[in-house]
Amino acid sequence: MLFGVSSQASLAQWTPVTTNIKTPYGNVPHSHYVYSPRFYYHDQEAVSAKYEFFIVLKNDSLISGTSRIDLPEKKWHKHSITFKDKKTKIETTIYPRDTKSIYRMTVFSSASNAEKKKIAGIPADTCWLFKSYWGKINAYSFVAELGLTYAIAIQRGNDSPIVPLTKENLAVMVGTGNERINKLIRKNKLTKAIELYNEE
Repeated sequence: MLFGVSSQASLAQWTPVTTNIKTPYGNVPHSHYVYSPRFYYHDQEAVSAKYEFFIVLKNDSLISGTSRIDLPEKKWHKHSITFKDKKTKIETTIYPRDTKSIYRMTVFSSASNAEKKKIAGIPADTCWLFKSYWGKINAYSFVAELGLTYAIAIQRGNDSPIVPLTKENLAVMVGTGNERINKLIRKNKLTKAIELYNEE
């Protein structure tokens, strides 16, 4: 999956080499771009669960329905979601390029209350990226699930570019101050390194 934009804009076929980005709507200030390789799922066998999804289309109209994200066998093929009209039985397939955003709602329960939370995704060129993990380093997954299991992209803070989850990108974000974290990165235990870094 190929992308490189701020978290506020649709993802395009570019990725930053510094701290800057390019969007389909023009340059973000202080940007420098290169064409980037596609993203891979780290050999994960993923299945999207069925949820009620809400999708904002490019024309700002909102549609919703219960479905699952179609994850093609070939990882560079485009993800999609298909809704079926209950009355007409007509199916409509929507791709990331057709949308501004996608989200589902979930409920967090505690001893004192239950709180609704939005799991939101932004379109990349072949998938949606759902913000799935929060901290000094945020993580994005290609399915609408919380946690780091399906993380493929990371972001330092909330205003930095979203970049692929790789050894190189993570090492730049964490720096050299903690040898234990850097050792995890060298061993390709990237999600463990993110968790440890966020706990500091």
